[in-house]
Amino acid sequence: MDPAGRALPRHGADRFQFRHARQCHPSQGVLQSLDGDLSGRAGPGVVREQGDAAGYFREPDAASGVQRQRDGRNRDLLSGTRQSHGIPTQQLYRFGICRDASHPVQQSRQSPDPGRARWREGTAHPGDPQRRPIQRAFLASGDIGRADADEIAATRDSSLPCPGISPYTCGVLGSLRLMDFRCFGSLDLVVPAGGAILTGDNAQGKTSILESICVLVRLHSPRTRRMGAMTRFGTGGFGIAGDPWGAERQVRFSREGLVLKSDDEICLSQTSYLAEGGLVVWMGNEDLELVRGPGEGRRRYLDFLGAQLDPNYRRSWTRYRRALKAKNLLLKEGRTRAAEIASYEEILIEHGMVLIESRTRLVAELAPLAAEAQRVVSGKDEPLTLHYLPASGEDLRESLLQAREREARLRQAVVGPHRDELGLRLHGMPASDFASEGQQRTLALALKLAQGKLLEQRGGKLPIYLMDDIFGELDPGRRNALMAHLPPRAQKWITTTHLDWLKETPSLGDIGRFHVSAGHVS
Repeated sequence: MDPAGRALPRHGADRFQFRHARQCHPSQGVLQSLDGDLSGRAGPGVVREQGDAAGYFREPDAASGVQRQRDGRNRDLLSGTRQSHGIPTQQLYRFGICRDASHPVQQSRQSPDPGRARWREGTAHPGDPQRRPIQRAFLASGDIGRADADEIAATRDSSLPCPGISPYTCGVLGSLRLMDFRCFGSLDLVVPAGGAILTGDNAQGKTSILESICVLVRLHSPRTRRMGAMTRFGTGGFGIAGDPWGAERQVRFSREGLVLKSDDEICLSQTSYLAEGGLVVWMGNEDLELVRGPGEGRRRYLDFLGAQLDPNYRRSWTRYRRALKAKNLLLKEGRTRAAEIASYEEILIEHGMVLIESRTRLVAELAPLAAEAQRVVSGKDEPLTLHYLPASGEDLRESLLQAREREARLRQAVVGPHRDELGLRLHGMPASDFASEGQQRTLALALKLAQGKLLEQRGGKLPIYLMDDIFGELDPGRRNALMAHLPPRAQKWITTTHLDWLKETPSLGDIGRFHVSAGHVS
């Protein structure tokens, strides 16, 4: 029951209607508004001072310009107390701590208060090409995690991130907010449409910023499979918020689990969150393993691409992995449990065939794009070919039957998409064995550029490019060719330890520059 005596729906359409009928806001485990002073513009971007998220909140006094402190509302909600108002705890989690409009907190929100800050949301203006949505301005908020949808726009014709098309087709992240993520206690960063260059020594937090964007957009980290590993030491969870593709999105992780929000609405599953999300291309030095490393890295490359293009791919991949894990557990027991193994193999066949067919199509589409990128970046005629090599051959069911005796002996599953391979050949020879290190680096870049091009073609929008310290190992020719091959309208986030290479690189346009040191950005 809710405070007004109404029954809380548990399933079906009524549950969604209930969520829309009442105003909801989180009260525990929420990415709250971060504390710290609002700074002025630092070049083309804005960074706010990092501080303890549970501390005082400062905002400018409109009359005097003096910073004044506000206490009470901005407490640390990850460790704060939960106000249930008579609603069972389980339903509080399920409905994101909903309160109806009669609650005093809701009433205080409904009254205008110019001193109160909010996360603001821009909207598109397709009829006026000179107007574009302002990325949400994170103003000093006294509200507890509340995101209001006030429409604000600006007239800027020369700085449109995507001239001639809807701004929402571009992968533009205007603001990024972190709490207790990796080495960051709190961070509030506003960047131009072109993106950001993050400089600083190693192990200062540059890569963590890129990682947070990848998690925000795709719920995927290129560094770990465990969400808990991204939590700042000594804290109970982390929060990430931002506005990719014009939608305010939040990812919150705590001991209670993962909470996802899009435009202030709770997403009931990761699939629904990702269905409305954006696209990402991650480029890093570890990409060299795509060429000379084991097949697992190349399978991850295909899986990350497939999951972004088709929700069914991600669903089949998840179910296949679960069934594979269960089958391997049975095989490791060493006892004959043929009936149980056969039941899991039916799941493996159903979803494994989806993966095989999808990967086959992906490789066929990637091959010409990668070959073109290889030619452009290398500046040479170096024929690159890609081949998908299923470990199960043409018939997955028959391959599983033939492999049962071998699997029982080895006590692990040896047939299926988890053993497939992506073959890379340069001049007709295996690239891992015959290509030089420079050629291998170029090939790795070509694979990621092809990934971005295919995301643009099939996904219908430009991805955000996250480039983690990739320029130091490239000569000026390849570096400039890489930058020229990137879509000029795509947002780029670049990390580097120095900017010497920038002198030999064409202008990157409207891009901010920030320095990262010990979890602080300036």
